[in-house]
Amino acid sequence: MATRKSGSTRKEPPRKELPAALRAIEVLRLVAELPGQMTLSDVAEVMGQSKSTVHRLAEQLSAAGFLFREPDQRNLWIGPRLREMSLDVVRNDFLRAAIRHALRELVDEVGETCNIATLDGTEIIYLQRVEARWPLRLTLDLGSRIPVHCCASGKLFLALLDDPSRERLLRFSTMEALTPATITDRKLLLAELARIRKRGYSLDNEEFIPGMVAVAVPIKNADGAIRAALSVHAPTVRISSTEALLGFVPLLRKSAARVEVAMAS
Repeated sequence: MATRKSGSTRKEPPRKELPAALRAIEVLRLVAELPGQMTLSDVAEVMGQSKSTVHRLAEQLSAAGFLFREPDQRNLWIGPRLREMSLDVVRNDFLRAAIRHALRELVDEVGETCNIATLDGTEIIYLQRVEARWPLRLTLDLGSRIPVHCCASGKLFLALLDDPSRERLLRFSTMEALTPATITDRKLLLAELARIRKRGYSLDNEEFIPGMVAVAVPIKNADGAIRAALSVHAPTVRISSTEALLGFVPLLRKSAARVEVAMAS
């Protein structure tokens, strides 16, 4: 193996059993660990692969922009696409931290649990949440899924999507009644969606779980399309009127705007 000026990569057991995709990732990992100091022969020796195999992988990765090879075709460097991916990871970590901070501040202001959710098929999936400090609260784990027709975030997506997308979702939605308040009639739901579009926020009046109410506002992308929903939900023993929920809307919109700025940066 060629001598390198700084750092060292320990020789690992042969990995001939790795699928091609994982071998490609291993090549990227080794080059990222010692950029500019690894040759094809070095990578092949560390991986326990033939030089021809590593050469083929390096050619493919270089053609796709993930690796860069010096003019003498010996040393390997990180390519522009791999560098962009690394920056995306950093940006996403920053984005998660910024969203979490915005949610914490919102919870402190409204005193109830706040969530960020998005659409996945015909369901809403929770991406981020910060719990209120009350002993009585409903816990929905991250990754929890809720039918799109019966929660504030889901109805918000239905209202703000384009007509073909909305029609497709409604066609495949079961419209099951989860509580006595769940809207299961298509005409009634469409009328509710029209009201949501007009006012810019959505309400859940015990439609998903008895004794729980919620209000949601959109988080939009640069083109003005809904990207996620920011919501507050609370038990009816603390929030017993629609007017109380509506009082949260200005704070929700302020936090949604902060998240939109973070997503655009």
